[in-house]
Amino acid sequence: MKLLADIATLRHERDHLEASVRRQIVEDLPSGTTAAELRGLEHKLECALGKVRETKDKLMEEQLDESHHRVHILEEQNSFLGHMILKVLKHNLCTQPTKC
Repeated sequence: MKLLADIATLRHERDHLEASVRRQIVEDLPSGTTAAELRGLEHKLECALGKVRETKDKLMEEQLDESHHRVHILEEQNSFLGHMILKVLKHNLCTQPTKC
């Protein structure tokens, strides 16, 4: 569940950054802003977004690994329980005098 909270935090941070950039574009950029300045701002935004995506991908990979681990544990438990059921059934059949 920590991973879900981290993802939610990253989404909130991304939304906050996007809103901040929108405000800067509208409010802070003078009308004479050059193309080079805009490219620089775009580059900064892309770098920040790249970091958010990297972190998201890492968290998703960790969550996937954890899910695979859980599946493996459940498969082992299922196999163990299946063997136990067969053992009990065999024992019950052998305790009946006419069957063994």
